[in-house]
Amino acid sequence: MHYVLLVVIVAASACSGGTAGGHETSRAVHFDLPDLSSASIDVTTPFAAEPPRENTPAPSPREAVERFVRAAVASDSDTSYDLLSSPDRDAVKTRSAWKRDQASLPSIVSFLPNPYQDPPSRTDATIVGDAHFEPRIDELNGLVAAHASVSWKVVAEEGGWRVAFQRTTTSPIYPSDQGATESARAWLDAYQRCGKPDARLEYAEGLVGSVGVAALLCNTATAKLEAPKRLGDRPDPSPVLAAFGPEADTWARVIRVTGPRTFNLVLAPLADQWIVIGVLTDGS
Repeated sequence: MHYVLLVVIVAASACSGGTAGGHETSRAVHFDLPDLSSASIDVTTPFAAEPPRENTPAPSPREAVERFVRAAVASDSDTSYDLLSSPDRDAVKTRSAWKRDQASLPSIVSFLPNPYQDPPSRTDATIVGDAHFEPRIDELNGLVAAHASVSWKVVAEEGGWRVAFQRTTTSPIYPSDQGATESARAWLDAYQRCGKPDARLEYAEGLVGSVGVAALLCNTATAKLEAPKRLGDRPDPSPVLAAFGPEADTWARVIRVTGPRTFNLVLAPLADQWIVIGVLTDGS
């Protein structure tokens, strides 16, 4: 079956000389159209809504933190940028700058909020919990602890909640100092047997300070280890501070070794154990 489209065209036909005596004529023009009675037309596809992006304020402080962490774990800098508070976005300036900043920030693996949180006020809230990070130590960024307690600050904006990243605080959790003594003893034993310690016991990029001391320990007698102390409690920690930054004084431990040779071992907490990162003598 066909439908017929009838179009009436009106044309002006002028009399001779084009005077006002002209008259109008009309003619019918027919177009055959296909039968659309059984045609199936998909009118929804062009207008299908895209999956919603999580770039709007979160409905609750906890949801804001959970979205932010999921974005950080997935390296989704666009979503984490959208979840930043207005002052944070003003400070970082652009999305591309925020994306570049991610390379120097600790890489978060997971965050577990505490089951009980203080109720939010009308303007802000704090979500506290335990975080797990990818542990690392280097001479550019210093130390990133594997575990930390994080207090996320969240603020009310645009009818929802966003993360006040600059106001968020992290408190690293280090392994027991007893582990530093155990690692120092294993490191010493290896060199006194004229060997090399397990790679997990020594900084991979090379020791700082009086590095030649290790080679002099071959076939020496058993040494005595004193209790671990803070870096600043030993003489001249400048080689370690110069290499790893002033924050090394908060996480480094120093163990004084006395025996055939007297020196100080400097250890750092990498992941769940301590590694030797430097050797300091009283004159270094």
